[in-house]
Amino acid sequence: MKPKLTPEEARKDHRAMLRFMALNGLLGMAVGVIITGALFWFDIAGLASHAGRGGLLFKAIFLIGMPLSMLLGAVSIGTALMMMPYEKKYRDD
Repeated sequence: MKPKLTPEEARKDHRAMLRFMALNGLLGMAVGVIITGALFWFDIAGLASHAGRGGLLFKAIFLIGMPLSMLLGAVSIGTALMMMPYEKKYRDD
C-alpha cells in the first residue's frame, strides 16, 4: 500500500526533483565549458589565433563560453524535465 502524501513528503519529493534538475543543468554547463575549451585549444577555424593576435583572448573565451554553457545547461534542464524518472509514489486521497 502506498503512503499518504503529507506536506513533509511533498517537500522531500520536490527537493529530490530540484536536485535532479540542478545536477542535469550543471552537467550541461560543464559540457559547454568543455566544448569552449576544445574550440580554443584545437584552434578551430583559427579562433584562438585571431583572438590572441587582437589581444582579446579572454574576452573571446568568455563571450563564446558563457552563452554556450548557459544554452547547454538550459537544454539539459529541459530534457531532464521531459524525461524525469517519476513514479506514482503516493495514493490518491
